[in-house]
Amino acid sequence: MKFAVYLKNLREENYMSQGDLAKAIGVSTQCISKWELGINEPKIDKLDAIGKVFGIDVSTILKNIT
Repeated sequence: MKFAVYLKNLREENYMSQGDLAKAIGVSTQCISKWELGINEPKIDKLDAIGKVFGIDVSTILKNIT
């Protein structure tokens, strides 16, 4: 699964808006939107922050994306 789809599914399964996630990891809502549209991808520090928000390791995120 592509990171864009994975992130959107993860966020929606946890009932978070793009704005909620953006605030939690210190980026803009537009940044989250671009990640979910596949325009950009986060750097490792932001992957770590995403993992912390959802209680998963970066390695788990990386295993689930192609």
